[in-house]
Amino acid sequence: QNNLVVNGVIIASGTPDNPIIIDSFSGMQTSNRINVSGSNGTSTMDNVAISNIGGIYLNNSASLEISNAEFSNNNYGVELNNGSTAIIENVSFASTTNESLSAYNGSRIIVASSTIINTIEGDAIGVYNSTLYMSSTTINSVGDGNGIGVYNSIVSIASSTINNIIDGDGIGSYDSIVSISNSAVNNILDGDGIGLYNSTTTMSNVIIENVSGEGIAVYGGSVEGE
Repeated sequence: QNNLVVNGVIIASGTPDNPIIIDSFSGMQTSNRINVSGSNGTSTMDNVAISNIGGIYLNNSASLEISNAEFSNNNYGVELNNGSTAIIENVSFASTTNESLSAYNGSRIIVASSTIINTIEGDAIGVYNSTLYMSSTTINSVGDGNGIGVYNSIVSIASSTINNIIDGDGIGSYDSIVSISNSAVNNILDGDGIGLYNSTTTMSNVIIENVSGEGIAVYGGSVEGE
């Protein structure tokens, strides 16, 4: 692989009229990634367009703030591991082969005012032994996976929409703690709106419509709602 390896910080600052373009320029998707590792400071990306690569990988307590960005036709979007943090605002992810956002092993994602469209395989967002705070964000069209998959994690979802999940749950939570408020889950073609497996869940003002399975399916755990 021809990865861009950053053992420090990366600063990429474009403008709306002249964004920084990161592309394989091969006309097709590659697995090459931007790898940022270590707690050496906070990387920032603003007004960037990232296409046809393997995505961004944060490891070993790396920190990234990304805003006003577009991801398209990438293998992954942003993947975090081993205590890394990503703050994502006003970012669009389109036609991602695997997870658009994923966090592993004590990592944290804060995503706001963003869109995730057409995740082809896997969950649009996968959270594994980590934390997700999502607000004012739309997930639309997931081919083979959940809108959000939560695994031994803590997740807060507010003022967001999950729509058009073809083969999976809108939200699938396993052994986790989930809070959902002022949000909607719609058009789940082969799954539950919210599937809870040994999870503790609090819900307030949540609309669930057009679901093939159960609106809320509880397989162990508890649900509190208004």
